[in-house]
Amino acid sequence: MASNDSLKVDRDHHPVVRGGAGQAIRIQREVTELWSKTMQRNNVELEIQRTFYVVADLCSEDKEVPQAIVRDMLGSVDSTTSRNIAQLSIGATVGVHAPKLIESRVDPMYRRRKLIKLTAAGKRFIEAMEAIHAKG
Repeated sequence: MASNDSLKVDRDHHPVVRGGAGQAIRIQREVTELWSKTMQRNNVELEIQRTFYVVADLCSEDKEVPQAIVRDMLGSVDSTTSRNIAQLSIGATVGVHAPKLIESRVDPMYRRRKLIKLTAAGKRFIEAMEAIHAKG
């Protein structure tokens, strides 16, 4: 019976297997990690798009809506909603690409609440999407 000392592990504590099987396991692990990172990035991008469309739907006719309503419509948490709004807004974090399709401001009547609305660019984007959809 072999002792545990003969079992080699890598830095992530995965068993090190020699030969063809070891190479296949290593490749499979790398592909899985790459796939996971890609899916996480794509999911974030899809959530940002989804946030925009919810805001566009709620903010038709130049209305402002509380961020909490956007959060509830998305079924997400405050931090995710805030991040997505920051990505889409004028006041986004430095170094983050901001399309400037929506803007947020503090509600002057209740300073703990943020109000969200479409910018002129956001309205033009929606109009362009509607025109493309109308053409079929």
